[in-house]
Amino acid sequence: MILFNADFFSKIISSPEGIFSSLKFTSLVIFFILLISSLIKIRKFSLVDAALLIASLIMIPAYALSDKPVDEGTTRYLIPVIIFGSIFLCRNANVPKISNIVLWFFSISISAYSLIYVNQPDFLFHNDRTTSKYRLISNFLTQHNLSNGYATFWNAAAVSVEKKFNIAPVNIDIENKKVLPSFWLTKISYFNNGNNFFIVDNDQQKKVIEELYGKPELTYMVWDSPILVYSHSINIYDGDIEGSANVVKSDFKVGDNNQICNAGVQGMVAYGPYKTLGRGWYSLKINAHGDQYEALIFSYITGKKIKMSENKYKNGSYIFEINEDMPSAEIQLFAQKDSNVCFESYSLQHIK
Repeated sequence: MILFNADFFSKIISSPEGIFSSLKFTSLVIFFILLISSLIKIRKFSLVDAALLIASLIMIPAYALSDKPVDEGTTRYLIPVIIFGSIFLCRNANVPKISNIVLWFFSISISAYSLIYVNQPDFLFHNDRTTSKYRLISNFLTQHNLSNGYATFWNAAAVSVEKKFNIAPVNIDIENKKVLPSFWLTKISYFNNGNNFFIVDNDQQKKVIEELYGKPELTYMVWDSPILVYSHSINIYDGDIEGSANVVKSDFKVGDNNQICNAGVQGMVAYGPYKTLGRGWYSLKINAHGDQYEALIFSYITGKKIKMSENKYKNGSYIFEINEDMPSAEIQLFAQKDSNVCFESYSLQHIK
């Protein structure tokens, strides 16, 4: 692997950092192997074992589905896994004496090395990692003062190992010539935030970018990755919210004329579907008639509400700004008691 200049999480394998990263990865694999083997051997779970197992495994899906970037901040998801999983292992694992001594020695050695590494990360580390592809891309972005951009998933994730960049991961569909945002393990604020460059994998993806957003001001090739730099910011279309009476959720039934009417009863006339909304300006058009109703955008994650009012209403639509990201947001239409509101459809567009 060293002969072919392989790296481990963008670190040269023979370097102290590379060795430490590989040891951490090996330790994690051994931990899960022991955890699974102990789980298979158990014939009957006690209440304590069941609670420990649930507590240790429940955060793994939360980590995988998080919209946070892969960095030190997301390790908080894995802390309960290690703590409760270790307690579960101690209660159920049948480790031979010799293996136990080896594991103790291995754990103490790794812990001691971790303390030195965490407290003095540059202690005796004078290694040249300029052969790493992602280090070269990171240096290029730093030298050209590029911080906000888009990249394919692994470029976006690995480049930020060396330095903090606001790089949003995107999926580039070559056949349909589309660029779609990927919100997995990233921040919504990384999108449409003055992004002025793309890091892609090949010339086919480069052609798609040029067809959609025009010729870039500058084009570079770093290692085997084309980098396209624009003189202006690029916004990625992240989809609209559209809902009709047959699609949305409601406290009332859909009538024969494909309308939802509350008929004087208080309740939610229409709501949904969920969508993560980033910062920017939006246009909300509601096709409903009858008495007054309350319309708002609501995030179930943050609890933030944006109420629609007359001062936001222009040319048949509500125009408003979202100043901070709203994950799991939806449109809600609420009717008061003794009012008569009939709903047909609504649409929300990200305009800038």
